[in-house]
Amino acid sequence: MLLNLIKNEFIKEKRNLVILFILAIPLGVAALICVDFLIRYESWLLPQAMEKGLTSWQVLIKEQRILYFNDFMPMFAALILATLFESEYKNNSWTFLLTQPIKRSSILISKYIVASFYSILMLSLNVISLITVGIIFKFKEPIPYRFLIIMFVIQLIASLVIMVIHLFINLKNKNLLISLIIAAILSFISSNLYHNDSFIKNINPYGFSLFSITQGKNEITLVLIISIAILIIGSVFVKTYFNNKKIY
Repeated sequence: MLLNLIKNEFIKEKRNLVILFILAIPLGVAALICVDFLIRYESWLLPQAMEKGLTSWQVLIKEQRILYFNDFMPMFAALILATLFESEYKNNSWTFLLTQPIKRSSILISKYIVASFYSILMLSLNVISLITVGIIFKFKEPIPYRFLIIMFVIQLIASLVIMVIHLFINLKNKNLLISLIIAAILSFISSNLYHNDSFIKNINPYGFSLFSITQGKNEITLVLIISIAILIIGSVFVKTYFNNKKIY
């Protein structure tokens, strides 16, 4: 039954243009970086990198940071999840779905798995796009696979945590715009907190994706501990809330 639910979620997403837009984001960011590098790489960015002792790959990551891809990743995760709830609320299909011989937890799991798949796809496209930019501009340094893998893992963990939080928000509110507004506001606030020395930036899940750039050992350890706690406790809480909720 779970496999059928997952299949149905994929079928619904094929008709959703929002998913195409989300998947196009890393490609669009890479295209903008290419334009930037065409204009400034040899004349400004490369000389500055050599002066500061930076590799071309580090410059590439810094340029992507300017485009706020990591900053607004929580909003992208929330948007992916919101598309999976859209048809249930728009077509009022919760009543039909909940009367079927299906475990409520299976409904949530199917949505979470599909949302995770699209997040993985988006983040994979991001890594591939960065490598492609490096190849196009013939970076002299070898591809930093270890850095890119750690970046991908941290971004994915951050997205999974945000989606657990927004599972509850989407179940609590029929208006999915509320979920997106919350994600957008907290993404903006988290981006500003990241540049401060306040300890709160280290425990704020909406800012976890930003640590994929710095990759400090202590920071990553703390992110992993808090993420695991949120994933476990959050999943149990959301499941309990959904099982006890009677009206949609």
